[in-house]
Amino acid sequence: MPTELITLYPCQVQSSQLPHGPQELTGPVVDIVAVHGLQEDLISAWTDPKTNILWLRDLLPEDVKNVRVLTFGYNGSPESFFGHGGVDPLYPTAETLVATLHTDRSLTRCLQRPIIFVCHGLGGLLVKQALLYAHDQRGEHTRFYRDIYTCTYAIVFFGTPHDQVDRNVWLQPKRLLRSSDSFQYGPRDALTNVNRAFRGLQNDLNMLFLWEEIETHVKESSAAPALDVQRSGIPADHINMTKFSSRSSPGYRTVLAPLLGFIQDAPLKIALKWQEQKNQGALQRYESAKIDSPLKSPTTGQSGEGGGGDTPVFSQKGISSTFDPPLDELLQTSTFVGREKEFKTLEHAIFSSSQPPGPKIFVIYGMGGSGKTELCSRFATKHKNRFQGVLTVKASSQDQIKRTYADIGTKGGLEATENAAAHILSHLSYPFLLVIDNADDPALGLRKLFPKTNNYAYIVITTRNLDLCKVATVGSLELKGLEDTEALELLLSRADIPKPVDDATRSLANEICKTLGFLPLALVVAGTYIKRGKFSSRLQDYLDFYNACRKSYKPSRVKMDSADMGEDRKLKTAYPTFEVSLAYLEEQNSIACQDAIEILNVVGFYHFERIGVDVFTTAVKNRSQSFGRRPRPSLVANLLSPVHKRLQPPVLLPGFLKTRAAVLEACRAEDAIAELASLSLIRWDGSARTFSLHPLVHAWAQDRLRECRQIYAQMAFNLLAEAITLPSDDLAKDDLGVRQSREIFHRSLLPHLDACLAACPIEIGPYKTYLSKVSLSLTPFLLPTALSILMQQSLAAAKSGYVYAECGKFQQSADYLTKVKDLLHELLGPRHKSTMSIMLGLAKVYWGLGRLDEAIDLQKLVVDARKQVLGETHIDTLLAMDDLGRSYWLNGQYKEALELSGSSMRQMELELGLNDDRTLAAMDNYGVALASWHRFSKSAAIHKQVFTIREEKLGAKHLDTLTSKNNLAMAFLELKHLDEAQELMTGVFEERKRQLGKEHPWTLWALCWLAKIKVKIGKLDEAEELLDGGIEAGIRSLDENHLGVLMGKGELARVYSRQGRLNEAFEVLSDTVTRLGRSRGIEHPDCFYALWKLSVLHHRLGRAREARDACETALKRARKRLTDAHPLVGMIATDLEGFQKSLRSQAQRETGNQEAAADRSPDTRTGVSTLNRRFWPRRAQLTW
Repeated sequence: MPTELITLYPCQVQSSQLPHGPQELTGPVVDIVAVHGLQEDLISAWTDPKTNILWLRDLLPEDVKNVRVLTFGYNGSPESFFGHGGVDPLYPTAETLVATLHTDRSLTRCLQRPIIFVCHGLGGLLVKQALLYAHDQRGEHTRFYRDIYTCTYAIVFFGTPHDQVDRNVWLQPKRLLRSSDSFQYGPRDALTNVNRAFRGLQNDLNMLFLWEEIETHVKESSAAPALDVQRSGIPADHINMTKFSSRSSPGYRTVLAPLLGFIQDAPLKIALKWQEQKNQGALQRYESAKIDSPLKSPTTGQSGEGGGGDTPVFSQKGISSTFDPPLDELLQTSTFVGREKEFKTLEHAIFSSSQPPGPKIFVIYGMGGSGKTELCSRFATKHKNRFQGVLTVKASSQDQIKRTYADIGTKGGLEATENAAAHILSHLSYPFLLVIDNADDPALGLRKLFPKTNNYAYIVITTRNLDLCKVATVGSLELKGLEDTEALELLLSRADIPKPVDDATRSLANEICKTLGFLPLALVVAGTYIKRGKFSSRLQDYLDFYNACRKSYKPSRVKMDSADMGEDRKLKTAYPTFEVSLAYLEEQNSIACQDAIEILNVVGFYHFERIGVDVFTTAVKNRSQSFGRRPRPSLVANLLSPVHKRLQPPVLLPGFLKTRAAVLEACRAEDAIAELASLSLIRWDGSARTFSLHPLVHAWAQDRLRECRQIYAQMAFNLLAEAITLPSDDLAKDDLGVRQSREIFHRSLLPHLDACLAACPIEIGPYKTYLSKVSLSLTPFLLPTALSILMQQSLAAAKSGYVYAECGKFQQSADYLTKVKDLLHELLGPRHKSTMSIMLGLAKVYWGLGRLDEAIDLQKLVVDARKQVLGETHIDTLLAMDDLGRSYWLNGQYKEALELSGSSMRQMELELGLNDDRTLAAMDNYGVALASWHRFSKSAAIHKQVFTIREEKLGAKHLDTLTSKNNLAMAFLELKHLDEAQELMTGVFEERKRQLGKEHPWTLWALCWLAKIKVKIGKLDEAEELLDGGIEAGIRSLDENHLGVLMGKGELARVYSRQGRLNEAFEVLSDTVTRLGRSRGIEHPDCFYALWKLSVLHHRLGRAREARDACETALKRARKRLTDAHPLVGMIATDLEGFQKSLRSQAQRETGNQEAAADRSPDTRTGVSTLNRRFWPRRAQLTW
């Protein structure tokens, strides 16, 4: 039948008399568009055959008058849905539906009227394809078609399959038999793909799922999947579920109620959507000249629109439950006074109805101590019910931005990376507040933190840098000193002076406020001090004491950032305020106050935010344990002890770290911190057990030390070093929970370690100079002090390198560990236990940097040294051998990996027994090495044995058990035990996702392997969906050149190839080969394996010469790396032989064609084709 769109009910404009006033004209508020399904037409699909009632025309207008009803007709034959030879059958009809509907709405001047689609069966897939087409229209000549997508509010699906579509259900048996050849691509490549692609849009739409209770075509699970939408059954079969004889028909009543709800809500919702789209376009025009392009959505590749349109892969619930203002809520209540005028300015700017599109950015600027952070925190607390989430980014340094911005990724259920956070903030679909606090450095590049195209983002920035006002979109505000009355109220409340206040007290208080420049921070510190002081005349005594301190105060030697805007006078006002509080501590004859002064001196060299109390308590605990671990000295050692102590330089440490009473000294640190908090010199966060210093207090704490700066900088680092715990040589002895807790703690130290090393860099002395002059064996006797200093420096560098390695800062780690390795190599020799340990640690860091050959060289040196010193069967030697074997495997040196892993595993079994964790790890490594040689049966047997033992010993959910389960699944895959492989890998994937998070690297590896299994089973669409999401997550959490991402892309190319999408497969795989060559090296098996598969794609695309050349290169590299003994070399060689024969047959065919042209022989081409097939006995295997 021809394509047409007809109107069933026009809804003529009516008039109604309002009770008080003129007539009101009422027109249609919604267009209802009906789309029939397979082998139906635009009238009969909705008409009851007995009564001839067409419910959309005869019944619906009786219940709702203000709608226009249309019905779309098209060729509903099987060809319209199942197509021919790979052509997308729905696409032309979908284009026609969009164009026809747009034309009709244009002529009737209702382009912005809401649309509700009502569709039956496979007609629902046509509507989905039409909306996908409309959504993607952004070109100059077709972008108006996107109006159809914008206006669509709801879809009513009658018996539409929403998962895979089986043509056997939809075609009559005879027709199915006749068409089995012509419908060769059918549902798998078109209809099911439409369902998968539409998932990215469905969150924007309201839907009603209706299923046939008399099942004939579509099961309930397919017609009404378990989504957060309305769903119901219709008491009819598939053909009759859209036909109602009266308004009392049960099916009609089931449809009517939700449809009325859609009609009622649609006008307002679509009007808002139009406004949002208008704002979006304005924002893009406004920002295009100055801001980098926004993140791409995973579904459409286009910019996210107000948080909608894309399927979120993160936890919106995790963000919506977050209330993280810059200051703890209790601190706000106790310190914030005044700023009512400024507060109203901020409220009006943020909540104004006339705002530009995109993020609403407000900048608060002013000198340190003016109350910027407090104002933001109070705003966030008062209005937290107006925001679904409140988030804070600490912007005092680039590293702090990375850390706190990445925390947002964790809150959203993704990995702790900046890319994850950017993805979340760009796609949140509800209002949220982002506070960027202490953004003083103009070089930080804050624009990258803004979710550029999200209309739901409200951003408040605090800064001392006036230039940042340029980024504001809704206004800015300068905070100066408080108003007179506000300053007076703040001082009196903090000083705890009761009301009413007499005139003399008020006069003195006003004098103090004026003297302190009405600066809030100075007033808070002064008020707290006055409250603590025991003065006969509290205010007068404070004023006298402050003036005395100010006269004796020397100007700052530390240059404050230029962002302070040159207000040095106010700094000179604030600093003496802190000096007064410090003087109070100095006057107290208590251990707590003396410890407080030392801690204040120390933390001036840490980062000023989030200093954990456990830094101090862990240092006390570790130092106490180090005393307990020392062996009992001999008689000679006891006699020489006083001499050694005099020669050994003292370690600079705070007083509470110099004794052995761990519990008592930990309490000392906590008491000292409490003293600092009581004077408002620090801000205490009880929930996190951390404290912070105001940047101004932090600068003063470091500046006041003057000549003692270097001493306390060294003390600060030494305290951190005491808190850092190096791992044991045998990691198997460390409990997994202990290792994870240690890693989390060390990550919290990173900003403080960075700050310490900037002030007190580790410089290992010129040991080569004096060690060359003195015999190495005599060094401990002739130069004991120098030796002790060197050992202290090397330990400090080792701990720093270890923390940097744990935090992924591999280059910094390598710098420090290399210094330690070189020193120990010279001082102790290459065979010393400590030298070998640091070499193994450095090797792991080299792996992180991609310096694979250097890592293996270090590991080989350790293995050789341990064999000579400890013997070949010593457990430390075997562990080093096992590590080296695994490194060989990772580096593609399969021959060396197999030999070394096998020998170390067998000896470990003899030395440690089968059930030892280290033996089991070695067995797993050996199984992987066997698989690299295609010995899959032996590999599966070993992995199954390890898996069984670990499951019984550690439990099914232990991460080591999951590793063995993963390896067993991959062995089963190669053995063609596909169902078992899929079951095992699904379990691994789900459990890792639960324990580690869905974007953890181990989870993403399991996802990649699960997709590979699904490809082998033939579930290509499921595999593609897994890989699309996994690759995107991998790029966010890791890097686009990470091996896991590249392996995922290689597998995606395989999916495309098997779907017949050869050009897409070639494009993806070609890029993957290039990236693998850069990251792994062109001779790595991963690289030449991908190149081999690329040659197969060349061949399938008809590029015979390119196929041969690529295959020749792959074979050459494989032979060099693996030798001819490896099975992979033979497989590549066989394909190369086929490519070469194909080229020869092509040449013969061309010659034959020339002869045929001369001889006019009709049989030549057939003969050459037969010859070509004879030369390609393995051609069917080249489908990859």
